[in-house]
Amino acid sequence: MDSRLRDHLTDRAAFVVISPDDPKVMRDFAKGRGWKFPIYSYSGTSFGKDLDFEGDNGFAVAGVLNLPPQSDGKMYRVAHAYFGPGDDYAPLGICSICFPRGTHQWQPKYSYGKKP
Repeated sequence: MDSRLRDHLTDRAAFVVISPDDPKVMRDFAKGRGWKFPIYSYSGTSFGKDLDFEGDNGFAVAGVLNLPPQSDGKMYRVAHAYFGPGDDYAPLGICSICFPRGTHQWQPKYSYGKKP
């Protein structure tokens, strides 16, 4: 995530990435992308399923979640949204709807081959 966007988000709320992946895999992934925000693993727990971010097939579903702490010390989900083709969180995905062939299951890649 671009640090300018992260700064806007963290001015209003804590921002962390939570994944079912092994912590070492997550650290390597974050380092490779230059991420500077906290990352946590919920591997071996029911966290993803409890908060409806894990499908019946056991695969994680990407999204955003709001868990503000309450006065009783507990946290309750007050809002969530999933990431996917055509969502409002990926401007390129929104633009691709206007492409001549539409999205046709197109997904952005981590990198593209060099152009001549």
